[in-house]
Amino acid sequence: AQLNMQPHVIVSGAGVGATVIRGTASFGVVRGSGNSAISDLTIEGTANPSSQVEGFFLPAIAPGDAPFRIYNLSVHADAGPGNSASGITADGAQAADIFNVDITVTGGISAVGIVVRPSSGVTFRSGSINVSGSSSSALAVAISGGSATIRDSDLAANVATALVRAVSVTNGVLVLDDVNVTGVTTSGSQALGIVSIGSTAVITDSSVTTQGVFPTAIGMQAQSGSTATIRNTKIESNLTGLTSFASAVTVDNSVLIGPSSAAQTDGAGSSLLIGASRLEGGAASGTNGALLVCAGVYDENFVFSTNICP
Repeated sequence: AQLNMQPHVIVSGAGVGATVIRGTASFGVVRGSGNSAISDLTIEGTANPSSQVEGFFLPAIAPGDAPFRIYNLSVHADAGPGNSASGITADGAQAADIFNVDITVTGGISAVGIVVRPSSGVTFRSGSINVSGSSSSALAVAISGGSATIRDSDLAANVATALVRAVSVTNGVLVLDDVNVTGVTTSGSQALGIVSIGSTAVITDSSVTTQGVFPTAIGMQAQSGSTATIRNTKIESNLTGLTSFASAVTVDNSVLIGPSSAAQTDGAGSSLLIGASRLEGGAASGTNGALLVCAGVYDENFVFSTNICP
């Protein structure tokens, strides 16, 4: 079953948990439309054996249409034992404003909280995303060719055996402000708090925590020509704090923690500039022609250095 919203229509329930829309539709238990909004209800989607499930699906809207508004909602998508699920998918929706929405996605082969596809722009404020139980991959936010601005929110992917990328952006734009990001896997092949691939990322006043197994547990990784600016942010992993591969990363007034290495940059043309920050754990390194600069930094023992990376 699927609820297809119509243009210029507002769907409003009696409150989260009081009004519940349930279904199994692969392109949204609820499917949005231009110049419309939905609020004050719960959406529950369950994958059937033959197809994935998406709690809310935002298709492309006409140029000039008002941003689609989603607020005061709870969205739950359950992939079951052998399928895929996402909480909200923006598929070419030029603009979507999501406020005070809690998303949970569980089970399946692949579980994603929010999917942002090319030409889509999403603003997510004062909400939470929790992804758990997947057997292959788990992502709280997956951006591919689109953009997402996330503020005052909690994002978490926590699974036992799956690959974890709590926030992933490829050829897109990511802005995080006052956001807590957590990525945990107990035995999965990879744990990344944030990964930026050929993208622009701006992260301020946030916290990123990653826990995984050797060799890939990284708080944040920038690669393939990414540009990242990090301010007033703590990035922590049980292995490596921050890595920059063929990318340009600037860090100011932040904390980088990694027992193996607090920060690494690698490859000609890659740069990592760190100023007025604490580097805790293994030594920072720049290899294969990468530029590593530390200005006014200190280690976990508060030993200060004007221009040497501890």
